[in-house]
Amino acid sequence: MCPEKIKFTPEQLRAINSPDGEFVVKAGAGTGKTRVLVNKYINIYQRLIKAGDSPATSVSKILTLTFTRRAAKEMVSRLQTMISPVALLEARISTIDAFSARYLREHAFDAGLDPSFRVIDGVEARLIFRKTGKPILNNFLSLPLETDSSTDNFLSDAFSLINKLKQNLIGPNEFMSKTEGDRLGFAIGKLYMEYENFLFAESLMDFGRLLSVFYAYLSGNQKALEKIRKDYTHVLVDEYQDTNPAQVKLLKLIAAPENNYFAVGDEQQSIYGFRGAEPKSIMEFYSESPPEKKATLDLNFRTPPPIPDLINAVFKDEMLGYFPLKSGKDGSSEAQLFLAENKNEEARFLALKVKEFILKGYDPSDIVILLRGVKTAAEYEEALREQGIPSVTVGGLGFYGQPEIKDLVSMILTADNPYNDRELLRVLRSPGFGVSDPELARAVKESGKGSLYARLQGSDTESIRKSLEFIDKIREFWQEFSLVELINEILKESGILLRALTKTGGRDSRAASNIAKFISLARNFEESNVFSSPSDFAVYLRELESAGVDEPEARPRAEGVLHIMSIHQSKGLEFPVVFVSNITPSSFPARALMDKYHFTEKHGLVERDNEKNSLYTTYLKTPLYERHQQEEKRLLYVAMTRSLKHLILTGSRGSRSSISAFMKYFVEDSKNQVSIKEKLKSMLKLSPMPDSDKIENFALQAYENKEKETGDRIVSASDNLGLPRFVKKKPILEISVTGLKSYARCPLLYKYRYLMRLPVRPAENGFSPALFGTAVHRLLEESYREERSFPGTVEEALCSLILASGVSSEDYRKYYLDFAKKAVEGITTPGVLKSPEKILFTEQAFILKFDGAYIKGTIDRADKKPNYAIIDYKTSKSLTPSKYSLQLNIYRLAAKILFDIKNPALYICHIYTGKYVRIPRDRFISLRLQSLINGIRSEVFFPLPGSHCRWCSYFSVCPAYKKHPFLK
Repeated sequence: MCPEKIKFTPEQLRAINSPDGEFVVKAGAGTGKTRVLVNKYINIYQRLIKAGDSPATSVSKILTLTFTRRAAKEMVSRLQTMISPVALLEARISTIDAFSARYLREHAFDAGLDPSFRVIDGVEARLIFRKTGKPILNNFLSLPLETDSSTDNFLSDAFSLINKLKQNLIGPNEFMSKTEGDRLGFAIGKLYMEYENFLFAESLMDFGRLLSVFYAYLSGNQKALEKIRKDYTHVLVDEYQDTNPAQVKLLKLIAAPENNYFAVGDEQQSIYGFRGAEPKSIMEFYSESPPEKKATLDLNFRTPPPIPDLINAVFKDEMLGYFPLKSGKDGSSEAQLFLAENKNEEARFLALKVKEFILKGYDPSDIVILLRGVKTAAEYEEALREQGIPSVTVGGLGFYGQPEIKDLVSMILTADNPYNDRELLRVLRSPGFGVSDPELARAVKESGKGSLYARLQGSDTESIRKSLEFIDKIREFWQEFSLVELINEILKESGILLRALTKTGGRDSRAASNIAKFISLARNFEESNVFSSPSDFAVYLRELESAGVDEPEARPRAEGVLHIMSIHQSKGLEFPVVFVSNITPSSFPARALMDKYHFTEKHGLVERDNEKNSLYTTYLKTPLYERHQQEEKRLLYVAMTRSLKHLILTGSRGSRSSISAFMKYFVEDSKNQVSIKEKLKSMLKLSPMPDSDKIENFALQAYENKEKETGDRIVSASDNLGLPRFVKKKPILEISVTGLKSYARCPLLYKYRYLMRLPVRPAENGFSPALFGTAVHRLLEESYREERSFPGTVEEALCSLILASGVSSEDYRKYYLDFAKKAVEGITTPGVLKSPEKILFTEQAFILKFDGAYIKGTIDRADKKPNYAIIDYKTSKSLTPSKYSLQLNIYRLAAKILFDIKNPALYICHIYTGKYVRIPRDRFISLRLQSLINGIRSEVFFPLPGSHCRWCSYFSVCPAYKKHPFLK
């Protein structure tokens, strides 16, 4: 019984139709793993339905666990085409951590927990461990740790070990009993115990404690274990190679004794060793299973040859137990390699090559640059920027490494401790104070000895004096201000925010966005963290930066841009054009950074050292190094298998002209003469440096041809210039109808939102009007299609669209269900949905070329019978015609010229009531449009206060908010 009517391979069918019991699927990259998992789910669902269960009960019995929220969302999205979305509200599809937290909250009383417990991330856990650990070291343990630095290092190393203990379900008591008599083991066990006690007292869970508490609850409570086994008769696990021993133990406990346990994974893509992932979990599962209980998927449907052949040729000799991929996709792909003399040359090659691909018709979002770690992305970002190519770097230094954020953190730390010379120096040199190095040198030379802060006290240099006055003033507020209040005071006194807000575009635009995000992070930290002092927050941010946590820099937009990301972030994604870059001796493969402390059942607690014949050097050093090297190879494998069509490997030479060990997989390097290895020549080509003059001439010619073609006429969306941003030599104003409405309401609001890209304040109650409105519009658009893509009733369709937007089942019930019911009632009101023969078009995108500007919009619906009419759907409460006059009259102007619709009636249709409201025609719409466009071009951005200010996202930075009498 195969649910989808599509062609499957015999191995895929064996997996999908496998009977109950254990079954493991080893699925190589691009072999249809997710499709198999989805159809296995449907197979089980249909059997449960046949056995008499309702749709909702059937899905509630299938526990499906993924490694990422993105994978869970994708699975739900695929299932919505085959199962009622209303029934899917009962589905249990999530990450293991999310499932564990939810189940424990639902059974908190029985498990002896506070149901409001909070799950903390790794960085907050490390901060708490440091705060609870220092008193233990100072008061109870007499370890030879003379300085704060060595104390911090010891706590960091101990925390890493404790995380690994948790990943193996080894608690503090068990650890201390297994290291009895070991002074170091006693110290770490004591720290572990105190940390766990603190988490319990404060109702906190780190990820390790979440699993251990859940496992202890089930294994120690037979009634609870029987209940969860009854609730979930089948367990499906995605990305099995990324599970750690604690997760495997928990899942097998739940699946027993029936063992309806279906796992999919690929040890060749196991790249999360730093989180405790064990590739041997799927290797052992697969090797121990009989032939009828396992399947191997090795037919790659993602990439045509020769890229799969290149991957096989490289890794068959380099990766332990490698199983090759066969290409199952027609067509051809292309693999290239470029080895630069230095990183600047590599970055230039990369930017020009990207430009070539864009001019060949690829959208920037089709292209990705994959790096071992994105902290090395700066040179590539700069090279792309010089070529006018829009890009965004996901994670890495990004946000935390931005100058304005570093300045703010230094100001907080300096206010806490002005005797920290490093932080004080950054404050003095920051743009707000601008103390020069000569001024500093002169002031220090004229003073005595001591800390920098003390030596500057008598300085008569104005910039230094102002800096110290600022620090002293902030220190006065330290005790009486909350964290957010203190940050606002710092922003005001230092002028950081004012400088960003008085400029537009480029770096300053992102700076304002980053500052707004910084305030939001501080507010969340203050509300949710146990330790929430300003210095705690600054340390927390430093921990985030050093840990390389993926917190993207606040960006104006992310659509239609090239992405730079780490290989880890690319897992599960695919792109037509993939650059695997910065393959250098120092970056990829990464240097092995071994933990200080290790624990094994055989050897107990072992400390890393270099002594000959020690436990570490004799038994652990070589296996740990080999394990690291194998994971680095798997990272390269994952990166290369992201490509759909083009794969470009780039790198540069290191010191003494050396090249990366990974580059040596592909090339021969003799006397700095590079050639492709003989066995790879049919699959991989050396790429020359692109000719920048030829690219520029081609781009300019493309622009001129398009200009001649379009002239000054109004063009539809399908006739858009369609040129990359770097091709447009003339300044072009592109603006949406929504943007024009914002400018008409308040020019300063337009500047903040569309030029400076300041973040919009999120909905406080979990309901997003924009998301809901988009779902309703999509539903109405689909309603007029001959073949609807959504299943079931109107209510089920709307539910499906909202869930597909990333809303969880819980949030849908809590925040969206009542609105959805009202919307469905309105949509099904007679007269709201017209018969198809009366409709001219729906959801028609257009671009209106007006006065040299390009105005973008989408007309919801145009009727042709009984008379021409333009209709726009609304879910907002207000039905005042004047509020929608500008929008509907722009639509009228576009419809007249594009579609020859003369004098159409204009209406808004209120979704909740089904009521139509007539909007008057504006005879002066052209003059009004011209006035708005001239205002934007002339950068006229004054505040225009009114009732809308009460709901504005930017009231805290608006100069008019507190001055206007209406708002007091």
